[in-house]
Amino acid sequence: MRTEIVPIRPTHSMIAAPATNAMGTTRRVTVDLRDVIDADLSIIVAKGGTTQPGVAPAVRVRALYGDGAQAAMGGSIYPIISPTPVITGTIGEATVNINSPAGSYTLFASTTANFGIGDLIAIASKDLTAFEVHRVAATVASGLWLDSPLVGTFLAAGSADIRSKAEQWMCRVEGGSVYEVVIDQAATATGSPVLSAVWGVLRTGAKRVRYSS
Repeated sequence: MRTEIVPIRPTHSMIAAPATNAMGTTRRVTVDLRDVIDADLSIIVAKGGTTQPGVAPAVRVRALYGDGAQAAMGGSIYPIISPTPVITGTIGEATVNINSPAGSYTLFASTTANFGIGDLIAIASKDLTAFEVHRVAATVASGLWLDSPLVGTFLAAGSADIRSKAEQWMCRVEGGSVYEVVIDQAATATGSPVLSAVWGVLRTGAKRVRYSS
């Protein structure tokens, strides 16, 4: 009888698909990590219009129950992370101008006004089936030069919106717990809605497989 350790690759998963959240509402996403060792969560909050909210949305990640909740001394009360989004500055807004294919670093945009180097931008199709975030490396005559290639292809002019002032937070959490990601906008009813999404890299570690001799 012999035993071998078989490594398992991390699993990339969309935990919560992009959704529009109106001001005055709260979005709650449950993340069940009871069967993984740990995970990296990527939380995206992007602007859905050009009017900044009157009060910054609250973003929280907290353990609800399990080992992580015990470590967080209650979990449902004490957040693991609680960043505050920035709600200052003029939001750049444009639409995809012409075909911007997957793998390209150039995003053809209807305008580059109010977009600048270093901006984190969100590209969202009208039906939210495509949603990406990239950082602007440069502005060019035809649009925006990105620091990472497009994942999807944006074909028709006007098929997707581009807005600046998106934000992203990375959070590593321990497995063995159920977590909740909260995007809380209940404190204000003013401002454009936001788009939010949660991605994750889930690691199940290595397992031992027993073989018969």
